Amino acid sequence: MKKRKYKLRKLGNTTISILIILLCSIVILFLLKNVILKSNLKNPIHADNDVVNRKEKKINYDDVLKGFTFEGEKLSDKRLGSDYASVLCKDNDKYNSYLINLKDKKIININELIKSGEKDNFYNKINDLLLLKFPKIIVDKLNKENAIYAFLDNYMMIYFDKPEGINLDKDYSLKVYYKEIKDYLVFDIETTDSYLNESGYDYYDSSKITIAFSFDDGPNGAKTQKLIEALEDYKMSATFFMVGNKLTNHAETVKLVDQSHSEIGYHSYRHAYLTKQTVAEINNELNESNEILKSITGKEFKLIRPPYGSYNENTLKTINMPFILWNLDTNDWKYKDVSYIKNYVLKNYRDGAIILFHDSYETSITAATELLKELYLKDVQVVNVSKLAELKGIKLEKNTAYRSLG
Repeated sequence: MKKRKYKLRKLGNTTISILIILLCSIVILFLLKNVILKSNLKNPIHADNDVVNRKEKKINYDDVLKGFTFEGEKLSDKRLGSDYASVLCKDNDKYNSYLINLKDKKIININELIKSGEKDNFYNKINDLLLLKFPKIIVDKLNKENAIYAFLDNYMMIYFDKPEGINLDKDYSLKVYYKEIKDYLVFDIETTDSYLNESGYDYYDSSKITIAFSFDDGPNGAKTQKLIEALEDYKMSATFFMVGNKLTNHAETVKLVDQSHSEIGYHSYRHAYLTKQTVAEINNELNESNEILKSITGKEFKLIRPPYGSYNENTLKTINMPFILWNLDTNDWKYKDVSYIKNYVLKNYRDGAIILFHDSYETSITAATELLKELYLKDVQVVNVSKLAELKGIKLEKNTAYRSLG
């Protein structure tokens, strides 16, 4: 009996030991599992790691581009933020641009790079910049949405198709610096503060036919202002020979002309024959006129056109400025006929011509404005006298008379 009791007691101790061992094993396994899980989070090596890797892996820019076929010679490619790219190619004389969504691996258009709600602002900005380079008749006909857009290092290039109905062989492109459009784009891009927007006044060509428009007897308020608006629209200029005693009453017009690309010349103080004046009278009136002009613009007269084209050796020696005459006289003061003035100029202009108008008559303003359009479409450059001389390589000498600069 005693022996049996001992065995039972011994069996009970064994059972307890086994249970303790099992419990310890469970605890150890649990702890080990947690350690393994934590280690896996830091160093994924299981099947689920592919999902994690896909989330963390960056788009391989070069690999994505290799999946596309580009027509022509590649000129540039630029990554736009992390999700987009721009590739520019040239095939003979044709530009091909590819805007690419790197995530979706597909070609997109410019509208997909514009923020929601900013489309109108983007195209309005493009329109404003175009108007600095081209006249309104061209800008209104350019198809902005179907143009070719290419992103380069500091700016975006836009290449437009030739405007419908315009038979003028020009480079219809526009350079847009990123600072002008960065707020409208879906990606961030570096900008620069040091740049100049393109201007139509930057593209004069000395090899093209170039003529000078000149207007006498001003300033004439609203009439002169209309001419300046038309000249600036067509990226052209003229010389306005003004009468000294009219400057003060038309000071705002004088400022407008001075601040435009046109220039101001001297047309005597009171439109008198200089040949009938004494040297003292000529000098006194010139000095008075210069003082008035300086009070308005801060400048003095640089060119003179004697009233009626009347001058002699005495006036040439007395007035130390180039004398600018003309070789085409529209006689607009006499005919006051738009068609006559236009036809006369179109039939008779030649390279280097200086053409005489007066900004005193509405018919002259209308004729000159219509001529600007027709001459622009003929690729004839209309400029002021000083610009014409510059393009022709002629230095305008003081005390010398010029009838043309051809």
